[in-house]
Amino acid sequence: MEEGDTTENWLLEKSEEPKQTVRVSRVVPESNTTLDQCPIINNDPSLLPVTNSNSSPVIDSQSKSNTTNLPEEVNSKKLQKLPSWARSWTLWAILLAFAPGSIAFVAISILLKLPSAPNCPSIFWPLASASVRLHCSQLAASKQNVRDLLQAIYLVQHLPKNHPLRSEINRLIEKWSRDILILADLSFQDGKLEEAITTARKIPQDLFTYKLVEEKIKEWQSIWSKAEELYQKAESELRGQQWQSVFMTAANLSQLNNKYWANIKYNQLSQLIAQAREDGSQLAQAKSLAKSKNVNNLLKAIELAESISKDSSIYASAQKLIPDISQIMLDIAQSKLEQQNVDEAISIVQDVPDSKLLREKKEDFIVLAEAQRNAWLGTMSNLKVAISQAQQINPSRPNYEKAQQLISHWELEIEGISYLEKARFLASRGT
Repeated sequence: MEEGDTTENWLLEKSEEPKQTVRVSRVVPESNTTLDQCPIINNDPSLLPVTNSNSSPVIDSQSKSNTTNLPEEVNSKKLQKLPSWARSWTLWAILLAFAPGSIAFVAISILLKLPSAPNCPSIFWPLASASVRLHCSQLAASKQNVRDLLQAIYLVQHLPKNHPLRSEINRLIEKWSRDILILADLSFQDGKLEEAITTARKIPQDLFTYKLVEEKIKEWQSIWSKAEELYQKAESELRGQQWQSVFMTAANLSQLNNKYWANIKYNQLSQLIAQAREDGSQLAQAKSLAKSKNVNNLLKAIELAESISKDSSIYASAQKLIPDISQIMLDIAQSKLEQQNVDEAISIVQDVPDSKLLREKKEDFIVLAEAQRNAWLGTMSNLKVAISQAQQINPSRPNYEKAQQLISHWELEIEGISYLEKARFLASRGT
């Protein structure tokens, strides 16, 4: 039973199969193309015909419809593979709108681009045109230093006088010459007169602008001479302690058209005036103390005079006062010595400040004071010691004459003592 059913079912399926298939000849082109050469069938294996031993190749009706829509599906798949921005019509519209404008802008930029400037350092000047020379000279002058300004003048000064650019060249040469004078004037304002003159005279003498150089140099020299004269006058007035006059001179100095003299030197002079007034007050006090005969006051006066610095305008006056006060102290010491107050006299002399002249006077005074101390004892031996001490003072010393006078006096005393002793000796013998 089962075997019969199977055979029957197979027969039914076999009988129904032709209804579900079509002949391949309907989809194959009219040419002699074989099934293997058909691109549609080769790309889709489902379209291959079902064959058996007794039938021709066939394809089902569903495969036929799929074969008809295949190119459209392939194109759709290719579009889906593109990026999203590439499928945007807005982007392509913007690109199409801006592309012509961009191309036009680039073209105009290229047309309007200026030619590159000449390389001035590498130019062979004998063959250079006037416009190139003018360009390079302006470039050099823009650096605003003396060397490049002179180079700028050199590049254009020898161009023909009838050159079309001559008026512009002359204007620039005058401007550059004035620029050099301005730089030279900066040196003058800094107190460097010779440097300023040297810089100004670097301008070529054959230029029509050289007259400006001579005028400027004369102006500088005039200002400088007047400034030196005023400053020397102020120093002289300071030494004389003419305070009102020196203030007026300093004011005139500050009005000069030179920053070095009007500012720097004026400030220096003002400081000197202030210091001189302070030193002048000390010197006046020292002179007042020197009028007294008190040794302590004299020592205080010397101290005040010595405190005045070497930079002071009245330093010389102070130094001159010190020997005068010292001489007063020596006179007081001599007075004490005449009173036979040897120790006090020597003490006063030892307080006298040292100097080349006073040192010798001090030494001679002490030697003679000790000699006189011995002589005042009145014995022949002491007188001989005194003479020996006084003889230490050589002819080059300031107290040599006084020492010789004392020696002569003491020798007479020795001679008198000798006569007196001889007389006593004779008297003692009764003759």
